[in-house]
Amino acid sequence: MNAPQVNTETLTMRRRFKAPRERVFNAFTDLNALREWWGPEGMDLPEAALDLKVGGAYDFHMRNAEGGIHRVHGTYVEIEAPERLVFTWQWVRDEPTAKMLITLTFHDLGNETELELVQEKMPDAESVAAHQGGWTSSFNCLDQYLAG
Repeated sequence: MNAPQVNTETLTMRRRFKAPRERVFNAFTDLNALREWWGPEGMDLPEAALDLKVGGAYDFHMRNAEGGIHRVHGTYVEIEAPERLVFTWQWVRDEPTAKMLITLTFHDLGNETELELVQEKMPDAESVAAHQGGWTSSFNCLDQYLAG
């Protein structure tokens, strides 16, 4: 019998945005704001739902340029507006996927915000690299949204 896979990889990223902390936090917690920027470049969010409370769930359907849907869902674990947001992250696919944990910490720098992302319980280094690319591209979209 195979031993269960242990998810031990962690991704840590930091990004500075030219917007106050409350506005950056709101971009992650307001459904209308999320629809404007969420997902890597070239993707949109045609379907999304969130129940912003501890124990509440979110469900996002990201669509790529070819029309393919990438669905992710999770549960909010901790909400400390506008400093911290913690939620689970799990891709919805035919086969079971890792249930990861994301912690976003919003550091107040006056008219700017440093966002720290820690994504834990990732299955392997390949997943870390893929998510790093996805988050980098998504943060580019967030940067454009916040500049608008």
